[in-house]
Amino acid sequence: MAPRCCCRAGRRPSPLVVVIKLGSRPSPPSNKTFITFENRLPEAVPITSNGRVVATVQPGETVKLPATTGQIFGVRGQNATATNPPHAVVLSPTRNRALPNDQHGEIPLYPLAHNRDVTDLKSIDAKTATSITFVNETTNDVDVDWIDYSGQRQRYRTLKSRESYRQETFVSHPWDVVVEGHTSRFLPTARAEYKVAIGSTHNPTLIHLQGSESENLRSGANGAATSINFFNGSTSDANIFWIDMQGKRQHYKTLKQGEVDHQHTFINHPWEVVADGKTTRYMPIDSEADVYIN
Repeated sequence: MAPRCCCRAGRRPSPLVVVIKLGSRPSPPSNKTFITFENRLPEAVPITSNGRVVATVQPGETVKLPATTGQIFGVRGQNATATNPPHAVVLSPTRNRALPNDQHGEIPLYPLAHNRDVTDLKSIDAKTATSITFVNETTNDVDVDWIDYSGQRQRYRTLKSRESYRQETFVSHPWDVVVEGHTSRFLPTARAEYKVAIGSTHNPTLIHLQGSESENLRSGANGAATSINFFNGSTSDANIFWIDMQGKRQHYKTLKQGEVDHQHTFINHPWEVVADGKTTRYMPIDSEADVYIN
């Protein structure tokens, strides 16, 4: 039996709310203005406009963006509109509202970037209790491993498709999720109730474009090089398309059920996945990311 690493649950987290604070500066004479995003959350937050990522606000950072009056910015599934006088969008926790699309008030925990050196990553101490709920949203079995104080994997659970379980743990204790031989590593950094949605399209290094955000897309000038791992966990073929500089779809790959493709690309180059008659578009905005096709 694997050694236990934890014993008690942490406090409930503070879910997300967007607070608008009016600025004190006078309105500029033209329709040019700016909008400020202040990030008080523990994770980086991408900001989109016109289907493109215009900024990524790091935890504790404040970013001021030029804008025109009426310009719409997307942030964590919500819209913010640039106005005169300018205003600030504050991403901060509150205890009075639930997280969007999460009735349990759990904070999403995202995998560590694949280009991060995790050679020496291991559990450090058992001072601050926290918890993680692992939810298998893929169609495959998923292994959940704890990385112990020696940096060795200890198998804790194998989840069938659609199964979930809650794991008590501690801040600084890494966890591995293994799907079809592919490993993603998670590291809780605060006292909270986290949720790992295995196979979810939500990831701060990769935006799942929806609604108007997915329209009129095209690749911009080459940004930093990155890559996307496409995993076909569906029961049908999945077709992968790149959206080129003219906004046209270029077919790159057809993945059979269970196949994996490692695709080199660039930040701000959108990709489209068509499987089971459903079309989904993604925009890489950071280091290597994963797409699980269900």
